[in-house]
Amino acid sequence: MQKMTDYQELYPLPAAAKILGIGMSLMLRLVAQGEIPTTKIGKRRKVTRLTLQKIIEKGQESDNKDGE
Repeated sequence: MQKMTDYQELYPLPAAAKILGIGMSLMLRLVAQGEIPTTKIGKRRKVTRLTLQKIIEKGQESDNKDGE
């Protein structure tokens, strides 16, 4: 049996958009394009904490390259 700590923390799309600092229309577009992977639970889509961390890290790496 898995422990609760083995499960990823999930965020609804509005919360994930807020964390990323983008609007819902852009969030929905990125999800539809497959740029942001989601998990469907019932009728709702969720984004994992790990996915958000990867997107943020990728953005930070891009910022560092632009500043060189």
